[in-house]
Amino acid sequence: MGLVIVVAALLFHHVICAGANANEETIVAATDLIYNQVSLTDSRNSGHRFLSVDNKADDWIDSPAAKTLEYDSRDNDERVGLSSILNMRMKRWSKADKPAEYIQKALRLNKLSGTAFTSAYNFRYYDAYMDAQVLVWLKNDMSVDDVMFKLGLEKLAGADVLNSPNFRYYSDFVIKRIAWWERDGFSPYEVMVKLGLNKLSESALKANPIFEYFDNFVGFQVGSWIDKKLSVSEVATKLGLNLKDGSALTQSPNFKYYDRFAKFFVSNWAYSDLTADDVAVKLGIENLSGIALTSSVNYKYYDDFVKEKTRILERKDVSLSAVKKALGMDKLSIAELAASPNYKYYDNYILNRIPVWVKKDISPSSVLKQLGLDESLGKALEAQSNFKYYDAYVTRQMSIWLKKDLTPDAVLVKLNLDKFSGDAFTDSVNAEYYNTFLSSKLYSWAMQKMPLSDIEAKLGLEKLPGNIRRINPNYQAFKQFKRADKSLINL
Repeated sequence: MGLVIVVAALLFHHVICAGANANEETIVAATDLIYNQVSLTDSRNSGHRFLSVDNKADDWIDSPAAKTLEYDSRDNDERVGLSSILNMRMKRWSKADKPAEYIQKALRLNKLSGTAFTSAYNFRYYDAYMDAQVLVWLKNDMSVDDVMFKLGLEKLAGADVLNSPNFRYYSDFVIKRIAWWERDGFSPYEVMVKLGLNKLSESALKANPIFEYFDNFVGFQVGSWIDKKLSVSEVATKLGLNLKDGSALTQSPNFKYYDRFAKFFVSNWAYSDLTADDVAVKLGIENLSGIALTSSVNYKYYDDFVKEKTRILERKDVSLSAVKKALGMDKLSIAELAASPNYKYYDNYILNRIPVWVKKDISPSSVLKQLGLDESLGKALEAQSNFKYYDAYVTRQMSIWLKKDLTPDAVLVKLNLDKFSGDAFTDSVNAEYYNTFLSSKLYSWAMQKMPLSDIEAKLGLEKLPGNIRRINPNYQAFKQFKRADKSLINL
């Protein structure tokens, strides 16, 4: 038997070498001639059969040679011979771009399924052929739809597509195709169009068997864009979102990638020296105002930045002037300040500072300065927008001063009123707070049945000479107190 194979091989070599220009059809014809003369023993019936190979691939499917591929009991020489023939046939099939269904039939796999299909002896040839065809399809720039037809997957739906043994070749093609497109600089939106995913609804897109590969591809692209520090407008263009706005943008399946990119940078920007004005430029909303600003898709990221920036500034306990600059409010008038969309964060920042100022026992004068309020304006300060914060601060402080039982003189010093008298005292922004404090103290002393002489002493009036006594702010309060309900007082 071995001798026959050797003779056949020599004859085959002679035919091939007969002409340098011998084409594939000549080689296949020579192969057919040789193997028509080779006798192979079938160990199962102890008889002899002959390989009859036709140049026509369709006829070869039903030939004895094709049937021998199902046997696994041939000796090594037989396998070598058959593999040579099969390789010839596979080249012809590849050149003709035969579909998977044709190859399965040729290899007697068409009636098998599941494990029986993948464990069949001939599956190795099928698998090798299809792997090679994937590269051919890539080289020929075939569309994913054409490849799906070649693999017979267009007839399937849902789980049947994923369970098909041909899905592996389809997914391999898609993965490699995406990699080639990525190498060639195609944007995610261009890839989406080439994959035929751009016209699908969100639910249909996520149910598509190749969406996973597209999703992974774009996810990787987002990381690359972050490293390259692309602008949001560049990313929007790459995702095909640059011509969309409003709900058309946010409902696009590619918006989630844009959202991921923008959120990453918002977080980074918050920890940088960038101000709200800088971020507005980066997000392309610097020229918007009012409803046009707050309804913009990118306003969400701007607002997230301002919110996070405010938290960071709170931890650093920076000045209010620094906060106003960071929030893009440093150049606004008082009227514009209250109308700014960032005012709510500025407002919260100060409200959250008040407990800190109280805990640190910051003086009222210092708080007025931090709030940008001029103490010399007296009661005129009450009309300014920041006065409400000062009012909240002093009200808290008075509660603490009363609990600590501070003397009126000590509170006069804290409120910077110790050098004021007459109209100067009355016109001071702190006069009302002191009078409120003093009224609370007098009421407390009265409830304790404290003698008037002791109250006078606590007010520091007992040793004051006439005129000085009369202009002392405590004296006026003491006079009003004496005219009050005498039943409360132990005279």
